[in-house]
Amino acid sequence: ECTRGHKDCRRSDPAYLPSRLIDVGKHFMRSPRLVLASELERGTKYATLSHCWGHSMHTRLLSSNLASFRKRLPWGDMSKLFREAFAVTRFIGLRYLWIDSLCIMQDSAEDWAQESSSMSKVYSSGYCNIAATSSHDGSEGLFQRRNPLAIRPTKIPLTWQDTKLGKRYWAVNTQVWQNNVERAPLNRRGWVCQERLLSPRTLHFGVDQLYWECRTETSCEFYPTGLPHVVPGVSKTKTLFTKIESQFLDTSTSDDTIAAYGYQLWGEIVEKYSRSTLSFESDKLVAIAGLAVEIQRMVKDEYCAGLWRKNFLAQLLWRAHPDESKVREDSVTGPKVLEYIAPSWSWASI
Repeated sequence: ECTRGHKDCRRSDPAYLPSRLIDVGKHFMRSPRLVLASELERGTKYATLSHCWGHSMHTRLLSSNLASFRKRLPWGDMSKLFREAFAVTRFIGLRYLWIDSLCIMQDSAEDWAQESSSMSKVYSSGYCNIAATSSHDGSEGLFQRRNPLAIRPTKIPLTWQDTKLGKRYWAVNTQVWQNNVERAPLNRRGWVCQERLLSPRTLHFGVDQLYWECRTETSCEFYPTGLPHVVPGVSKTKTLFTKIESQFLDTSTSDDTIAAYGYQLWGEIVEKYSRSTLSFESDKLVAIAGLAVEIQRMVKDEYCAGLWRKNFLAQLLWRAHPDESKVREDSVTGPKVLEYIAPSWSWASI
């Protein structure tokens, strides 16, 4: 339904392919291997994976194992999460999957710089993003143990003074999306902010059920036809992003109008992104660079370390809200010595 009927959920560039992809094969018994874009036909569909690296040291692509990965990935060294992601990719009818740690050489600064600069296209051109939303690291996998009865709709008959009210009432958890998607471990990770916003559609593997998010609707196993209005769902940032994308297709929308929305969107993205965490502070601007590319397409402006030149003075009025957990940590261990990330006038400097 999404691929056929949602005009706002189209991939930005269906012909684009990342430099490397994982061929998971058509059948379970086939050993996955790394393939190059040059080996595939233009327009080949692929999935992407969003996941938390965590503290476990999982298998990564290195310059020393590139040749062997081209032949076969070491199945015994693959994390539970990666193995299940291979299976899900096959299940949704795809053969190719992009995983950052297996498709970018982790010991090559040159390869990492080149591939990270294309991150916006990797996710926006992907067919579907598989999100390990409830997992802290690769050892936990995509699928969680659960009680399926806990997510079934619960009908509650109500009476008043021995008289039936004549309507059906259902118990509704209005915080199901906020608690199990927005506040889940994955969505506290800085890199995931752009992965979520750029992907045309995301399949979230939650702690209790599957959740669906595209640019048109959000749903889950409990609400398969879409979240009701009483359940807060799509973030206002994603809603605005979708609105701007649709206006790009409307030739009657002026460039000034689109630019105004673009600046507004960037402010909301920065606010959301600033609440997340990064393993390496040096990634602060890199992890949002893909979104900056998209915003630049909207505002047609020069990007300056997290701010935009034409709207520079207004964007200098940013302020920081103290993180209580960090304040407590600093009071015990003392303030951390920060490396240089950005000029002091940029929000990215703190």
